[in-house]
Amino acid sequence: MQFSLASLVYGHRGRALAPPLNATFESGQIVAILGRNGSGKSTLLNTMAALLKPISGEVRISHRHNDGSPEEHPLVVHQMSVQERARWVSILLPTAETPPLTVQELVSLGRLPHGNRPLEASNLGENSSESLHLGESISGSLHPVEQALELCGISHWAARKVQTLSSGQRQRVMLARAVAQDTPIMLLDEPTNFLDVEATDEMFQLLSHLAQQGKIIIVATHQRDWAQRHAHQVLWL
Repeated sequence: MQFSLASLVYGHRGRALAPPLNATFESGQIVAILGRNGSGKSTLLNTMAALLKPISGEVRISHRHNDGSPEEHPLVVHQMSVQERARWVSILLPTAETPPLTVQELVSLGRLPHGNRPLEASNLGENSSESLHLGESISGSLHPVEQALELCGISHWAARKVQTLSSGQRQRVMLARAVAQDTPIMLLDEPTNFLDVEATDEMFQLLSHLAQQGKIIIVATHQRDWAQRHAHQVLWL
């Protein structure tokens, strides 16, 4: 699968922040977006996710034919319905105000694009037909919410209210929600904000694991050393 920027111009109120961007990202790649504060990293991510309209150009999703040639009619992200787009692209934004939900309830919201109601505590771990169906793409037996909590190392927080957590802990919860959404493309805006050194290392290890599963991981970050060591592509803004 490919995620492409085709002559993409992004910005605020019609004012472009950069020349047209052309780039193609492949399944299994980690892409780092680097730049100084105010360079437009967050604006670019929001445009990729169709939270902002591009000034011009397109963001496309396509597959390759068996001969390696790209599809003639790729999907255009900004032309998708909200629900369809949420099955393809998830985005982790800087931690904002959180609703009065438990960790488990908030993470389960990641399953809404797939047409499923938020998961209640009593349902976690049950081998219902719904759980098995939803879990296939992440794990053969665990429900995606349970798997996401486990992957992010926060299963023991499942019953806690999100509002009782620190900013760094909330960041891990929001990542778990994106993992539960189980999209082939994940966009992350400064995912290590508020994290200590150990949690930052764990975050990057998880992103590498997700890329190895075939996801496209695109990260706006100030972590230049990590980007240069681990990213398959680096976009400098």
